[in-house]
Amino acid sequence: MRQYYVYMIMLISLSFIGLIACNNADTSSDSPSPIDFIPIPGQPLDVISFGYTESTDTIWTFGSELRSGAFDLSDYPSYSRITFKAEIASTKSDVKCFARLYNLTDGEPLVESEVSNTFGQTPSENIISLFPNKEIQLALQLRSENPEVTVALRYNSVLEISPE
Repeated sequence: MRQYYVYMIMLISLSFIGLIACNNADTSSDSPSPIDFIPIPGQPLDVISFGYTESTDTIWTFGSELRSGAFDLSDYPSYSRITFKAEIASTKSDVKCFARLYNLTDGEPLVESEVSNTFGQTPSENIISLFPNKEIQLALQLRSENPEVTVALRYNSVLEISPE
């Protein structure tokens, strides 16, 4: 029983010392604290995800769950790269699915964001120049190469925003 009290006193003492040390910490330093986010080179710093949808239409179609919240390029002033990565699936391995971004605010497709594949995550080129410097609503559009084949955009379809 005596050992229990010794441990409790030590625990309380260490907690008190830790509290004093935290309160006296120098927070004016420019060096990051251990909990600050430190970017990993080559990795995106922000990712906007889209939902799942499928279609057999051969004309551009909006998916019911493929609308993001507002996107504003001015929120990313030091970023220089935006890549659209569509997670594409087709029920036939020789029929392509086409996907692109759509600016709902201005009613314009972002044509140069278009990607196509039969399966897998397919990245676009850097499309940062396609975005106006204002808040816009984004959506995804998709279409099938063949009206008898179902194509889908899966949950891993994303917009990656990175500084390089």
